[in-house]
Amino acid sequence: MDIAPIAKSLMRNRVGPILLALQVAVTLGFLVNAFYIVNDRIEEMNRPTGVDLENTFRISVTGMDRDYSSASSLPGDLQAIRAIDGVHAVTTTNSIPLGGSGWMTNFAVGPEEDAHDVVGAQYMVGETALEAFGLELVAGRGFRPEEIHDYARGESMVIQSAILTRAVADQLFPEGDAVGRSLYMPHAGPTQIVGVVDFLGTPWASFGDYDLSVLVPLVDTGPHTDLVVRAEPGRLDEVMPKVEQALIDRDPSRLVHRQIALAEVASEAYEDHRAMSIIMVTVGAMLLVVNVLGIVGLASFQVNRRRRQIGTRRALGASRGTIVRHFMTETGIIVTVGLAAGLLLTIGINFAMMRLLEFDRLDLTWLPPAAAILFVLGQIAVLGPARRAASIPPAIATRAS
Repeated sequence: MDIAPIAKSLMRNRVGPILLALQVAVTLGFLVNAFYIVNDRIEEMNRPTGVDLENTFRISVTGMDRDYSSASSLPGDLQAIRAIDGVHAVTTTNSIPLGGSGWMTNFAVGPEEDAHDVVGAQYMVGETALEAFGLELVAGRGFRPEEIHDYARGESMVIQSAILTRAVADQLFPEGDAVGRSLYMPHAGPTQIVGVVDFLGTPWASFGDYDLSVLVPLVDTGPHTDLVVRAEPGRLDEVMPKVEQALIDRDPSRLVHRQIALAEVASEAYEDHRAMSIIMVTVGAMLLVVNVLGIVGLASFQVNRRRRQIGTRRALGASRGTIVRHFMTETGIIVTVGLAAGLLLTIGINFAMMRLLEFDRLDLTWLPPAAAILFVLGQIAVLGPARRAASIPPAIATRAS
């Protein structure tokens, strides 16, 4: 079908086609960027933590008396928890993956100010941290009892050893063999690296380098203690109330609180991601519906306005298929122009988000399938009005006023 005459006829009544093309452009610009962001958020939500989320929970103990000392009560607490049937391991900790709060520290390969370093999360944990978190050791060993030291806020840290994630080890020691080397942290002397674990996410979901974490053998002796308890597979719901009751029985004057499964912690950490994704998908779906309705409306208007013309063509021998193809070609031209403008708009929106909101550069491979979807939807939307136009009897159409 000759496109040039159809394009010229569109320009005679250009307001409707131009508005529809702009609508298509805006839809493409929003959809591609929105769904690219949604996909990015979904990938973040599916990131591993390195922890056995399904069988692990956190529980907190806070002493209410002024003379309360967790240093004196903690060994008995740990022994009581380990004695519970269904408990696999327990450790103290200062934070948990995706928990939202924790210590961010510089880790360096030397004491010099210009020494190569990384910034990541510092987990203060006990001897059985690897078992309690369910971490996979890929090199070296875990902590030994003699390496665990108490830590009181405001005092200097005594850190004999450290366990790195693979990501930290790769950045600090790209040549490999991190185990046995020294690690330097603020307010601590050289620390021997004794092990490397495969993965341990930071406490912050939005942290750029999510897997930069280091474990150090320190136990906070303040009035507040966080414990991570890992149950045997499938026994989490059974173990949680038993651990709570055991801690209460040992000292009813303490506050035992903040008991929560780590799977729930991870879910809550991404609530904003889920809400934003739902909103963007909903708005995108509404834009698609508006586009379809706009195409149907414009095509129906054109059919009603050109009934005499359609009838004349039918009387001169034009087939129904020819009439249908004419309207589908018209819509195809409008949508194509809109998609061309939408391509520029999409890149412009992404550029603005990169500068203002620090988003990543858009993957341009998203554009062709999005444009194809909009084009196909346009053809489907116009099919109904086009078929109605083709069904107009020539005699009726030529008598239309």
